[in-house]
Amino acid sequence: MAWAYRVMFQVLYHLFHHIVWNPPVPMRIFVLLGTILLYGTTGFVYFELANNPELTWSDGLWYTVVTMTTVGYGDFFPKSAGGRFLVGWPVMVFGIGLLGYALSVVAAALVTSKSKEIKGMSSFALRDHLVIFNFPGLAKVERIVDELRLDPTIGKAMPIVLVDEFLEELPPELVKRGIHFVRGNPVRDGTLSRAAIDSV
Repeated sequence: MAWAYRVMFQVLYHLFHHIVWNPPVPMRIFVLLGTILLYGTTGFVYFELANNPELTWSDGLWYTVVTMTTVGYGDFFPKSAGGRFLVGWPVMVFGIGLLGYALSVVAAALVTSKSKEIKGMSSFALRDHLVIFNFPGLAKVERIVDELRLDPTIGKAMPIVLVDEFLEELPPELVKRGIHFVRGNPVRDGTLSRAAIDSV
């Protein structure tokens, strides 16, 4: 019974350590954005409700989002000193900075994902697709793809995956044609699995 408590304690410690003390970057961004939205919304309503009794929570949220995105429509803005300095300034400084950071994280993830795909390190969950093994040269592969695309049973919509062990990066010409690339030995199960060979 003691081992069960020990395992349970280790699992809880692991979850607490990785999620609370050292959460993943997307979770941190999500929590911080939520905090700024909550702070800006409640602060705006708290300080400005006396000047404008018709203000609603949605107006406060709208003001916070518009301020964070630097759009600044001007339909809602703080008139009180507390609204300007205790709400407006923090939302501008922290909100704009955090939103910019969040967008940069998303852009970096997209670039990394595309780079992995071009270098053949991605796995594909495709169905009813074609797989071309080995890269005999760009001209030959382009000719094969053109001939396959002319076949009415294949057409231009069917995905094509190129599997090769020695090609370091998919040529831009094939990227433009929408060809997917898996780098690896074509006789290994792991490579074939990444090319979704079971779903062909």
